Amino acid sequence: MFHNTRVLHGRTGFDASEGLRHLQGAYIDLDAPKGRYKAIKRQRRMTDQEGR
Repeated sequence: MFHNTRVLHGRTGFDASEGLRHLQGAYIDLDAPKGRYKAIKRQRRMTDQEGR
């Protein structure tokens, strides 16, 4: 997973005479992984407190 506006690459410009290129993108809502991360973090914190 990467933030599309932060990725740079070293490929050269596209030249149709050199062959074909296939570009495929996938997009997700950033709230879903952030929410899951927070839930896991909260769960671990609670588990750590119970173990003390």
